[in-house]
Amino acid sequence: MKSLPQFVLTVSLSQVLCISSPSFSSPESVASIPCPLTAISTQAQSLSKEQTYQNVPFNQGELASYRVYYMGIMVGYGHLQVMPPILYKKEWLWHFSAHASTGDWYRAIFAAKDQAVAYARPGSFAVRKFYLKQDEGKLFGKRLIQEKWLNFHENICTVEEIIRKDQENSPRKEQSELAHNATDVLSAVYRLRSVSYSDTSPRKFLVYSSRKNWWLEAAPMKHESITVPAGTFSAVRLRLQTFLGQDLQQKGDVHIWIADQHPSHPLLKVEGEIKIGSVVMELNEFVPGGSNSETGIKGPTPQETLPTTPVPR
Repeated sequence: MKSLPQFVLTVSLSQVLCISSPSFSSPESVASIPCPLTAISTQAQSLSKEQTYQNVPFNQGELASYRVYYMGIMVGYGHLQVMPPILYKKEWLWHFSAHASTGDWYRAIFAAKDQAVAYARPGSFAVRKFYLKQDEGKLFGKRLIQEKWLNFHENICTVEEIIRKDQENSPRKEQSELAHNATDVLSAVYRLRSVSYSDTSPRKFLVYSSRKNWWLEAAPMKHESITVPAGTFSAVRLRLQTFLGQDLQQKGDVHIWIADQHPSHPLLKVEGEIKIGSVVMELNEFVPGGSNSETGIKGPTPQETLPTTPVPR
Protein backbone atom coordinates (compact mmCIF):
# COMPACT_ATOMS: atom_id res chain seq x y z
CA MET A 1 0.00 0.00 0.00
CA LYS A 2 1.32 3.40 -0.96
CA SER A 3 1.69 6.46 1.25
CA LEU A 4 -1.05 8.42 3.00
CA PRO A 5 -1.50 11.22 0.44
CA GLN A 6 -2.22 8.70 -2.31
CA PHE A 7 -5.70 8.15 -0.93
CA VAL A 8 -6.13 11.91 -0.67
CA LEU A 9 -5.44 12.15 -4.40
CA THR A 10 -8.60 11.89 -6.51
CA VAL A 11 -10.41 12.32 -3.22
CA SER A 12 -9.12 9.00 -1.88
CA LEU A 13 -10.72 6.62 -4.39
CA SER A 14 -7.54 5.15 -5.86
CA GLN A 15 -6.45 3.95 -2.40
CA VAL A 16 -9.81 3.40 -0.72
CA LEU A 17 -10.86 1.09 -3.56
CA CYS A 18 -7.46 -0.65 -3.21
CA ILE A 19 -7.07 -0.35 -6.97
CA SER A 20 -3.57 1.07 -6.88
CA SER A 21 -1.96 -1.22 -4.34
CA PRO A 22 1.07 -3.05 -5.75
CA SER A 23 0.89 -5.67 -3.00
CA PHE A 24 -1.62 -7.87 -4.85
CA SER A 25 -0.13 -10.77 -6.79
CA SER A 26 -1.76 -12.44 -9.78
CA PRO A 27 -0.29 -14.31 -12.75
CA GLU A 28 -2.90 -12.76 -15.01
CA SER A 29 -3.70 -9.08 -14.40
CA VAL A 30 -5.45 -8.32 -17.67
CA ALA A 31 -9.20 -8.88 -17.78
CA SER A 32 -10.38 -11.39 -20.37
CA ILE A 33 -11.81 -8.84 -22.80
CA PRO A 34 -10.68 -9.30 -26.42
CA CYS A 35 -8.74 -6.50 -28.05
CA PRO A 36 -10.73 -4.98 -30.95
CA LEU A 37 -9.14 -5.45 -34.34
CA THR A 38 -10.11 -1.93 -35.38
CA ALA A 39 -10.49 1.38 -33.63
CA ILE A 40 -13.47 1.98 -31.35
CA SER A 41 -16.74 3.12 -32.97
CA THR A 42 -17.06 6.66 -34.25
CA GLN A 43 -20.01 7.56 -32.01
CA ALA A 44 -17.90 9.79 -29.73
CA GLN A 45 -16.02 11.24 -32.68
CA SER A 46 -19.29 12.54 -34.13
CA LEU A 47 -20.10 14.64 -31.05
CA SER A 48 -19.67 18.39 -31.21
CA LYS A 49 -18.10 20.34 -28.36
CA GLU A 50 -21.57 21.48 -27.24
CA GLN A 51 -22.86 17.88 -27.14
CA THR A 52 -20.00 16.44 -25.09
CA TYR A 53 -21.65 16.70 -21.66
CA GLN A 54 -25.24 16.03 -22.76
CA ASN A 55 -27.33 13.38 -21.00
CA VAL A 56 -25.01 12.95 -18.01
CA PRO A 57 -25.41 14.34 -14.45
CA PHE A 58 -22.15 16.34 -14.60
CA ASN A 59 -21.13 19.32 -16.74
CA GLN A 60 -18.22 21.66 -17.23
CA GLY A 61 -17.79 24.12 -14.39
CA GLU A 62 -18.72 21.61 -11.69
CA LEU A 63 -16.64 21.70 -8.50
CA ALA A 64 -16.90 19.28 -5.60
CA SER A 65 -14.78 19.88 -2.50
CA TYR A 66 -14.26 17.29 0.24
CA ARG A 67 -12.88 16.97 3.74
CA VAL A 68 -10.60 13.96 4.08
CA TYR A 69 -10.12 12.14 7.40
CA TYR A 70 -7.58 9.50 8.35
CA MET A 71 -8.16 7.50 11.55
CA GLY A 72 -10.73 10.08 12.62
CA ILE A 73 -8.39 13.06 12.12
CA MET A 74 -9.04 15.60 9.40
CA VAL A 75 -5.87 15.66 7.28
CA GLY A 76 -6.79 17.91 4.35
CA TYR A 77 -9.06 18.69 1.42
CA GLY A 78 -9.71 17.16 -1.97
CA HIS A 79 -11.33 18.79 -4.99
CA LEU A 80 -12.89 17.30 -8.11
CA GLN A 81 -13.54 19.50 -11.14
CA VAL A 82 -15.28 18.97 -14.48
CA MET A 83 -13.33 20.98 -17.03
CA PRO A 84 -14.37 22.18 -20.51
CA PRO A 85 -14.26 19.45 -23.18
CA ILE A 86 -10.86 18.79 -24.71
CA LEU A 87 -10.27 18.09 -28.41
CA TYR A 88 -7.88 15.15 -28.73
CA LYS A 89 -7.16 13.25 -31.95
CA LYS A 90 -10.23 14.73 -33.66
CA GLU A 91 -12.74 13.84 -30.94
CA TRP A 92 -14.16 15.84 -28.05
CA LEU A 93 -13.50 14.18 -24.70
CA TRP A 94 -14.64 14.58 -21.13
CA HIS A 95 -11.99 16.37 -19.06
CA PHE A 96 -11.75 15.70 -15.31
CA SER A 97 -9.32 17.18 -12.78
CA ALA A 98 -8.51 16.33 -9.15
CA HIS A 99 -6.39 18.25 -6.65
CA ALA A 100 -5.66 17.34 -3.05
CA SER A 101 -3.41 18.57 -0.26
CA THR A 102 -2.88 18.15 3.43
CA GLY A 103 -3.92 21.02 5.66
CA ASP A 104 -1.42 23.37 7.30
CA TRP A 105 -2.22 21.79 10.69
CA TYR A 106 -1.14 18.33 9.46
CA ARG A 107 1.98 19.22 7.47
CA ALA A 108 4.24 18.84 10.50
CA ILE A 109 3.36 15.12 10.31
CA PHE A 110 3.03 14.67 6.57
CA ALA A 111 2.79 17.19 3.71
CA ALA A 112 1.32 16.47 0.29
CA LYS A 113 0.07 18.32 -2.76
CA ASP A 114 -1.08 15.90 -5.44
CA GLN A 115 -3.08 16.29 -8.65
CA ALA A 116 -4.50 14.21 -11.48
CA VAL A 117 -6.08 14.87 -14.87
CA ALA A 118 -8.07 12.44 -17.04
CA TYR A 119 -9.45 12.57 -20.58
CA ALA A 120 -12.28 10.05 -21.13
CA ARG A 121 -14.50 9.17 -24.07
CA PRO A 122 -18.14 10.32 -23.72
CA GLY A 123 -20.57 7.46 -23.24
CA SER A 124 -18.15 4.58 -22.63
CA PHE A 125 -15.90 6.37 -20.09
CA ALA A 126 -12.91 4.74 -21.85
CA VAL A 127 -9.76 6.56 -20.71
CA ARG A 128 -7.64 8.22 -23.40
CA LYS A 129 -5.00 10.11 -21.37
CA PHE A 130 -4.12 10.37 -17.70
CA TYR A 131 -1.70 12.55 -15.74
CA LEU A 132 -0.59 12.20 -12.11
CA LYS A 133 1.70 14.43 -10.06
CA GLN A 134 2.79 13.63 -6.52
CA ASP A 135 4.64 16.00 -4.20
CA GLU A 136 4.69 14.49 -0.74
CA GLY A 137 6.83 13.53 2.23
CA LYS A 138 7.50 13.87 5.95
CA LEU A 139 8.69 17.18 7.39
CA PHE A 140 12.24 15.97 8.05
CA GLY A 141 12.28 13.01 5.68
CA LYS A 142 12.83 12.38 2.00
CA ARG A 143 10.32 13.97 -0.33
CA LEU A 144 8.76 12.23 -3.32
CA ILE A 145 8.24 14.37 -6.41
CA GLN A 146 6.97 12.30 -9.30
CA GLU A 147 4.99 12.78 -12.52
CA LYS A 148 3.30 10.18 -14.72
CA TRP A 149 1.84 10.55 -18.21
CA LEU A 150 -0.29 7.68 -19.49
CA ASN A 151 -1.28 7.40 -23.15
CA PHE A 152 -3.96 4.82 -23.97
CA HIS A 153 -3.95 3.21 -27.43
CA GLU A 154 -7.30 1.43 -27.63
CA ASN A 155 -6.87 0.06 -31.15
CA ILE A 156 -3.88 -2.05 -30.04
CA CYS A 157 -4.92 -2.40 -26.36
CA THR A 158 -1.69 -0.86 -25.06
CA VAL A 159 -0.86 1.72 -22.40
CA GLU A 160 2.33 3.78 -22.70
CA GLU A 161 3.45 5.15 -19.35
CA ILE A 162 6.09 7.87 -18.94
CA ILE A 163 7.43 8.35 -15.39
CA ARG A 164 9.68 11.16 -14.22
CA LYS A 165 10.86 11.15 -10.62
CA ASP A 166 12.48 14.07 -8.80
CA GLN A 167 12.68 16.14 -12.00
CA GLU A 168 15.18 13.74 -13.58
CA ASN A 169 16.19 14.49 -17.17
CA SER A 170 15.55 11.01 -18.57
CA PRO A 171 12.06 9.75 -17.72
CA ARG A 172 11.37 6.01 -17.60
CA LYS A 173 8.99 4.45 -20.13
CA GLU A 174 6.84 1.37 -19.63
CA GLN A 175 4.13 -0.45 -21.57
CA SER A 176 1.16 -2.44 -20.30
CA GLU A 177 -1.88 -4.19 -21.70
CA LEU A 178 -5.22 -2.36 -21.77
CA ALA A 179 -8.61 -4.04 -21.54
CA HIS A 180 -11.27 -2.80 -23.97
CA ASN A 181 -13.25 0.18 -22.60
CA ALA A 182 -11.39 0.32 -19.26
CA THR A 183 -11.70 3.64 -17.46
CA ASP A 184 -9.34 5.27 -14.92
CA VAL A 185 -9.72 5.86 -11.17
CA LEU A 186 -10.73 9.50 -11.62
CA SER A 187 -13.29 8.95 -14.40
CA ALA A 188 -14.66 6.01 -12.37
CA VAL A 189 -16.07 8.53 -9.87
CA TYR A 190 -18.21 10.07 -12.61
CA ARG A 191 -19.22 6.69 -14.00
CA LEU A 192 -20.51 5.65 -10.57
CA ARG A 193 -22.57 8.87 -10.48
CA SER A 194 -24.07 8.19 -13.92
CA VAL A 195 -25.67 4.83 -13.11
CA SER A 196 -29.26 4.25 -11.97
CA TYR A 197 -29.51 2.28 -8.73
CA SER A 198 -33.24 1.50 -8.79
CA ASP A 199 -32.61 -2.21 -8.05
CA THR A 200 -30.07 -4.17 -6.02
CA SER A 201 -28.18 -5.74 -8.94
CA PRO A 202 -24.42 -5.08 -8.77
CA ARG A 203 -22.95 -2.80 -11.45
CA LYS A 204 -19.56 -3.83 -12.78
CA PHE A 205 -16.98 -2.16 -15.03
CA LEU A 206 -13.24 -2.16 -15.75
CA VAL A 207 -10.74 0.28 -14.20
CA TYR A 208 -7.09 0.58 -15.27
CA SER A 209 -4.58 1.49 -12.55
CA SER A 210 -1.00 0.54 -11.61
CA ARG A 211 -0.50 -1.33 -14.90
CA LYS A 212 -3.46 -3.65 -14.24
CA ASN A 213 -7.09 -3.90 -15.38
CA TRP A 214 -9.42 -4.34 -12.42
CA TRP A 215 -13.12 -5.14 -12.22
CA LEU A 216 -14.91 -2.66 -9.98
CA GLU A 217 -18.26 -3.87 -8.65
CA ALA A 218 -20.77 -1.48 -7.05
CA ALA A 219 -23.64 -3.15 -5.16
CA PRO A 220 -26.58 -1.01 -3.94
CA MET A 221 -27.10 -1.69 -0.23
CA LYS A 222 -29.64 0.84 1.02
CA HIS A 223 -31.44 4.10 0.24
CA GLU A 224 -31.11 6.39 3.24
CA SER A 225 -30.66 9.95 4.49
CA ILE A 226 -27.10 11.08 5.17
CA THR A 227 -25.63 14.26 6.66
CA VAL A 228 -22.26 15.67 5.54
CA PRO A 229 -20.77 19.18 5.99
CA ALA A 230 -22.58 20.32 2.82
CA GLY A 231 -26.00 19.31 4.22
CA THR A 232 -28.48 16.42 4.52
CA PHE A 233 -29.39 14.38 1.44
CA SER A 234 -31.32 11.36 0.25
CA ALA A 235 -28.69 8.91 -0.93
CA VAL A 236 -27.97 5.40 -2.12
CA ARG A 237 -25.24 3.54 -0.26
CA LEU A 238 -23.02 1.32 -2.41
CA ARG A 239 -20.60 -1.39 -1.38
CA LEU A 240 -17.53 -1.38 -3.63
CA GLN A 241 -15.34 -4.39 -4.36
CA THR A 242 -12.41 -4.89 -6.74
CA PHE A 243 -11.48 -8.06 -8.61
CA LEU A 244 -8.68 -9.42 -10.77
CA GLY A 245 -10.53 -11.83 -13.02
CA GLN A 246 -12.84 -13.72 -10.63
CA ASP A 247 -10.65 -13.20 -7.55
CA LEU A 248 -11.69 -10.64 -4.94
CA GLN A 249 -8.68 -8.37 -4.26
CA GLN A 250 -10.03 -5.86 -1.78
CA LYS A 251 -8.94 -5.72 1.84
CA GLY A 252 -11.71 -4.45 4.14
CA ASP A 253 -15.10 -2.86 3.52
CA VAL A 254 -15.60 0.21 1.33
CA HIS A 255 -18.88 2.12 1.03
CA ILE A 256 -19.82 5.27 -0.85
CA TRP A 257 -22.96 7.40 -0.81
CA ILE A 258 -24.36 9.14 -3.90
CA ALA A 259 -27.16 11.74 -3.79
CA ASP A 260 -29.40 9.95 -6.27
CA GLN A 261 -32.27 12.44 -5.84
CA HIS A 262 -30.11 15.48 -6.64
CA PRO A 263 -30.00 16.47 -10.36
CA SER A 264 -26.19 16.13 -10.42
CA HIS A 265 -25.93 12.93 -8.32
CA PRO A 266 -22.90 14.22 -6.39
CA LEU A 267 -20.65 11.85 -4.48
CA LEU A 268 -21.40 12.58 -0.81
CA LYS A 269 -19.17 10.30 1.20
CA VAL A 270 -16.53 7.57 1.00
CA GLU A 271 -15.84 5.34 3.99
CA GLY A 272 -13.37 2.49 4.00
CA GLU A 273 -11.04 0.30 5.99
CA ILE A 274 -7.69 -0.09 4.26
CA LYS A 275 -4.37 -1.63 5.23
CA ILE A 276 -3.05 1.53 6.88
CA GLY A 277 -6.27 2.44 8.74
CA SER A 278 -9.72 3.95 8.24
CA VAL A 279 -10.40 6.63 5.64
CA VAL A 280 -13.44 8.92 5.41
CA MET A 281 -14.19 11.58 2.83
CA GLU A 282 -17.20 13.92 3.13
CA LEU A 283 -18.64 16.49 0.72
CA ASN A 284 -17.94 20.01 1.97
CA GLU A 285 -19.12 22.08 -1.00
CA PHE A 286 -20.71 21.34 -4.36
CA VAL A 287 -21.15 23.73 -7.29
CA PRO A 288 -22.88 22.08 -10.27
CA GLY A 289 -21.90 22.94 -13.80
CA GLY A 290 -23.97 23.89 -16.82
CA SER A 291 -27.75 24.03 -16.46
CA ASN A 292 -27.68 22.70 -12.86
CA SER A 293 -25.74 25.71 -11.56
CA GLU A 294 -28.71 26.99 -9.53
CA THR A 295 -28.67 23.87 -7.31
CA GLY A 296 -25.34 24.51 -5.62
CA ILE A 297 -24.88 23.31 -2.04
CA LYS A 298 -22.26 24.59 0.29
CA GLY A 299 -20.67 23.85 3.64
CA PRO A 300 -17.94 25.72 5.51
CA THR A 301 -15.48 26.98 2.87
CA PRO A 302 -11.87 25.79 3.18
CA GLN A 303 -9.21 28.47 2.97
CA GLU A 304 -7.41 26.93 0.03
CA THR A 305 -6.74 27.88 -3.59
CA LEU A 306 -6.93 25.29 -6.36
CA PRO A 307 -3.68 24.87 -8.31
CA THR A 308 -3.57 25.31 -12.05
CA THR A 309 -4.62 22.18 -13.94
CA PRO A 310 -1.73 20.64 -15.91
CA VAL A 311 -2.15 19.33 -19.46
CA PRO A 312 -1.18 15.66 -19.96
CA ARG A 313 1.52 15.05 -22.53
